[in-house]
Amino acid sequence: MEDTLFGGAFVKKLSERAEIVFGSDAVRIAMELWEKARNSPMDYLKNADHYHRLIANGAEGDAAYCLQRNTVSVVPYYNRESKKLTVLQ
Repeated sequence: MEDTLFGGAFVKKLSERAEIVFGSDAVRIAMELWEKARNSPMDYLKNADHYHRLIANGAEGDAAYCLQRNTVSVVPYYNRESKKLTVLQ
């Protein structure tokens, strides 16, 4: 679930900077989940069975890591028209 939250946050941020087409239900669902959880994603995650499985397996740090924000300064973006990978500005 933490990966889906990250994906939703990532796509939301991309959609604020570039016109992108969301061609799958998975992307739409990830964005909807992020919108629901964005004010307190860790609290949202703590109510999920998956979080408790992470704890039981000693991987609670994975969730916190996935929920970090603004940790990179560039994001690669594939432009379908030019067929080039560029840095999203």
